[in-house]
Amino acid sequence: MKKNPMRALVLAIVAGAPACAEEAVVLWSAEVKGDQIATPVVADGTVFVVARRTPPPDGGSEGWLFALDGETGKPTWTVSLQSALLPPAVDSGVVVALEGDVTLDGDTTQVVALEAASGKKLWSAFAAGVKGEYWTPRAPAASDGRVYFLRGKKLIAADIRTGKEAWIVETPGRAAAAPLVAGGRVCVWTDKDALTIDAATGKIVHSNSIGDEPIAEIALGSGAACILFKRGTVFAYDLESMDSRWTAPASKLRSGLVIEDGLVQAFGEDGRLHGLSLASGKETRSVEVHGTLRGGRVTSVDADGKIVARAANDGSQLWTWGAPARPVTAVTTGTGAVCVGCADQKVYALREPGAK
Repeated sequence: MKKNPMRALVLAIVAGAPACAEEAVVLWSAEVKGDQIATPVVADGTVFVVARRTPPPDGGSEGWLFALDGETGKPTWTVSLQSALLPPAVDSGVVVALEGDVTLDGDTTQVVALEAASGKKLWSAFAAGVKGEYWTPRAPAASDGRVYFLRGKKLIAADIRTGKEAWIVETPGRAAAAPLVAGGRVCVWTDKDALTIDAATGKIVHSNSIGDEPIAEIALGSGAACILFKRGTVFAYDLESMDSRWTAPASKLRSGLVIEDGLVQAFGEDGRLHGLSLASGKETRSVEVHGTLRGGRVTSVDADGKIVARAANDGSQLWTWGAPARPVTAVTTGTGAVCVGCADQKVYALREPGAK
């Protein structure tokens, strides 16, 4: 008897099985020779990747920063870095990476700025910790010709091409995560306060004291900043006026805070992606989907190592990819490609189905 494909599809949906999604196409792969890989950064047609080998028993660390051609995957340059496993920041034709690991005094930790086209070193600066305290490196941020990085309990803004410091802000505590920059504002959160700083002047325009309530994550986007507290609150304020927009109880939310499509979205302890209205803080969406949220899609890795991309609004499958080795980085989207690092010490660029 001749099979009816539409009937098979209907039966699959009724039975709870997902409809078949198209397979992403591999555009290229590039070996990065490190068994640890940071999430790739795609900028101006180039893929920048930090990788390192597991330190040998006698200590030390062997690491590199790779610049890969976005169309072919061929290395345009490679620089050796005793590198912290953090993604670099890219802006104005300059890539800035952090060199150094967790140490007791952090004296050797540096930010290193390189010409994005050639890998030529432009400048470097200390990004050390507080003497006598363990220093956890944080990734730099860059925007509009400046780079922002941490040096102990200080946030430094410097010209991205020359390294000349524009301003320094003393933070009330140790930074809990990397700074974020958007809309002319820089946000950094510590173990005591969340600060919003004017990117041009270094003036603190907003300080939200958190007391002993730990911050899970901060997100910037659409002219707003949102703070997710670990004990169950989301606080939103306007980046321009610094007025509070709303405060909402969010005990279900745990990680992956993103501002997209007029929603504040985060994954909950219930295994669902929750969306709160950026205007009101009211929950307007809840989808059962796991993974990393970027650009309106959620990407996850199943038990077999296959990457599955789903639409964030309804959880429907967009595409899949059977990786030759288990993915070890988050999926990064860029101009015309999707990039991911895998356990075979390679970075892969994929073309999504339907993309030109």
